[in-house]
Amino acid sequence: MQKEQQKRWPIGYILMIDPDEGVLNRIKDALGYDDTLPVVTCRSEDEALAHLSAAPCEAVFARYRMPDTNSRAFLKTVRARNPDIPFIFFAGTAQEDEIAGVFGCGDGLFLPTVDGGPALEPVIHRMVAHRQMMRHLGMAQIALERAGDLVFWLDANGRFVYVNDTASALLGYSREEFATMTLGEIDPAFPTERWPEAWEEMKRRRRVSQESSHLTKTGTVIPLEIRGEYLHFDGKEYLCAVARDISAHKQAMAAVQEANKKLNLLSGITRHDILNQVTALTGYLHLLDREAGALDNPAVQQYLERCKETAETIQRQISFTRDYEVLGVHGSAWQSVDEAVWRAATAVLPPGVDLRAETGALEVYADPMLEKVFFNLLENAVRHGDGVTGVRVGFSVDESGGVIVVEDDGAGVPDGKKSSIFEVGFGRKTGGFGLFLVQSILAITGMTIVETGREGEGARFEIRVPPGGYRKGAGGR
Repeated sequence: MQKEQQKRWPIGYILMIDPDEGVLNRIKDALGYDDTLPVVTCRSEDEALAHLSAAPCEAVFARYRMPDTNSRAFLKTVRARNPDIPFIFFAGTAQEDEIAGVFGCGDGLFLPTVDGGPALEPVIHRMVAHRQMMRHLGMAQIALERAGDLVFWLDANGRFVYVNDTASALLGYSREEFATMTLGEIDPAFPTERWPEAWEEMKRRRRVSQESSHLTKTGTVIPLEIRGEYLHFDGKEYLCAVARDISAHKQAMAAVQEANKKLNLLSGITRHDILNQVTALTGYLHLLDREAGALDNPAVQQYLERCKETAETIQRQISFTRDYEVLGVHGSAWQSVDEAVWRAATAVLPPGVDLRAETGALEVYADPMLEKVFFNLLENAVRHGDGVTGVRVGFSVDESGGVIVVEDDGAGVPDGKKSSIFEVGFGRKTGGFGLFLVQSILAITGMTIVETGREGEGARFEIRVPPGGYRKGAGGR
């Protein structure tokens, strides 16, 4: 029964007041009363006030004219303690001036008679729903004012019509000061002369997300991450914006960048010194090879060749650290695939290898090292394709996004090695990092790569580009 009561009546209780038990019963009947409705009945004003002191009710039902009772005085007393409790009076013979006087004490409802009227359950439900809505709005207002983020409402002229407590406290302006200000006075990116253009852009886009900076009253610049939405409310246009102070994030990022600069400087110097030593080692090995040629000793020649191969491997590995060091350092951007492919081909494809780039004006959102992706894939085709004569780069779209295909007519990749060719160190004799670097560069912007060709028919690499990561640009051949 308790669960049913909570389902039908999500409220505290209804208070009924009348010294006549018969009248109370008739009121219950008018309410559509059953044992699921929480009702408290009282015979006098004092008894009713005692109940209200213990726990405010959801509504009060009573006759307007009760023996030995001043209904208007009772209403004023209750209103002084609980101003939002609705009163429902059964008017009976109440005059118009009496009814007007009751309404002067606050919201109320007069019904013509206790008898013969429709059940009041829908009335109570509406009253309860309204009170719950007002409570929820009050809770939401408190949460909004005490939120950790700044909240602004701006009108079509860029003037502040609402700011929460957080915004006022962080920026140092009172609500009264904000009411006389425009956005341009705290955000240099939106001066008054630029606001009409910015407003029209907001109306077109509906929602925006960007970083900006606001000036405090003392002149301090605070970096913010802002999300804004264009809204219609109460017949007017507004911009509702929520901003988050990212000062701590910016400081942390600056500290990381400074640490990376120092580490990169150290690794750059170390790499330079190692390469100098490797160059010297290679030179001495060539001189030694020249001297050993007169010895006619195959074993010595074999050892020298291994030493030279080792020196070349060290050189490639050190060069790889230079490429990997800058991976993800610079921001990703939209880039022409066609241009990246042709730049890579110019550097790596030998005469006699035909290239067909069929990507048109395709652009992808990728790390600036995108060209290195195609350089390594084309180099891989030349180095391991066993007589490659042609390479094709194409693009298609399926249900999961875009697909860039790089395929050749060489020997292909054995089935047993397809899953390991992207691992660090695979193919150590030729460096062992090329395809691992390719995979790492693509992963920065959510792209993936797999090999799907058939052994003996050529290698086929499929680069999957997520939705939103590709578009048609103005470039291409």
